[in-house]
Amino acid sequence: VYDQRQRILMGEDFGEQVREMISELVDGAVRAHLEGEQFSEEWDLGSLFVGLRQIYDPSIKMGDIDLAGATLEGVIDHYELVIIDCSPALGPLTTNALAAADLALMVVEPAALSARGIAGVSDLVDEVWEKYNDRLDIAGVIVNRVPPVSHEADRQHDLLVRMLGKSTVWSPDIPQRVAVTEALGQRAPIHHSGVRGAEVAAMFDAHYAKLRRLGRKVLADRQAAESSG
Repeated sequence: VYDQRQRILMGEDFGEQVREMISELVDGAVRAHLEGEQFSEEWDLGSLFVGLRQIYDPSIKMGDIDLAGATLEGVIDHYELVIIDCSPALGPLTTNALAAADLALMVVEPAALSARGIAGVSDLVDEVWEKYNDRLDIAGVIVNRVPPVSHEADRQHDLLVRMLGKSTVWSPDIPQRVAVTEALGQRAPIHHSGVRGAEVAAMFDAHYAKLRRLGRKVLADRQAAESSG
């Protein structure tokens, strides 16, 4: 270590070696926490982030990111509804998405770790609303991958309702179904699964219809405000 420090002080470039070390550390952490045979939706990203933070502490804060220009201008004029799908991580990409959005729709599984993550998302929504985007509001929460019978899942669902309010937790819940897993594996819409996927497809259609209604209301309110202004 001391020899390398001296060589750095003398001006030697260790950039390539450092990048290789970082790559090896990150690859090792990913292999340790994520199963390669799993679908990406099943990855335990929470444990991965904890593992990465043991290696390094990210120093990027929201104040370091310029979100003043985060906008969907040029896109929303051509579509009735624009959905920004974010990974389950509260990083700069999610922050930028919230800065450009009107509504935040959260998806959560009926498990303790997943339910606790709602508090972090809500805090981020509040922070983005306060600093960057005062149009932003929480549209609701969809409970996904609900097992057929589980007392723990029922308990977590009741906790979400008590914490957020019954109207915020959208109905119906999305159940665990083999047809959904198969559709994910085939990278095909659930609507292509025929009778086996019809029940879940109808649930997704109901949620999409509700989101469209909320989006139309947001657009109507904005147009009314611009007209009166």
